[in-house]
Amino acid sequence: MAGTPGELGLSFEAYLEQERSATVKHEYAAGHAYAMAGASELA
Repeated sequence: MAGTPGELGLSFEAYLEQERSATVKHEYAAGHAYAMAGASELA
């Protein structure tokens, strides 16, 4: 049974908030944030 992204994981707004302070870049898909392969640390 499918749900909205907020029910399954992160809302897009929560992802953006988390990404602002993240040390590596992530990709957001279907309510989940995945670390990007080959992503460098943010300075």
